[in-house]
Amino acid sequence: MSGPENLSARGQKLNAAIEGFQKLQDELSDYGAYDSEPRCVFADLLDNTLEGKEVTVPTDGDRWQLYTVSMKCGTAGRRLGGAAKKCVDIIKNAPISSRDELQRVVNWYYG
Repeated sequence: MSGPENLSARGQKLNAAIEGFQKLQDELSDYGAYDSEPRCVFADLLDNTLEGKEVTVPTDGDRWQLYTVSMKCGTAGRRLGGAAKKCVDIIKNAPISSRDELQRVVNWYYG
């Protein structure tokens, strides 16, 4: 596993969830899941959650900005949404005192 060093169990959990999301993006790359647009959607989602903003996790290809014009991306969008929700939930359920560490994890990937 890559990511920042010296993480608590919660930090490691978020790190693993982000890596899982990225692995799924790679798996769904034929749908455009590893392009810059979906990466930006995910990074914004994590940043907004860390800032305490209310977020809605995308669950369709359009909101993930996948290749919906040229192919059906519903299943890919739902799968990305499920993986992203795991990350969002880890952040939402974390005490305020661990937010700096979680921000460090997010910054390591999306700087």
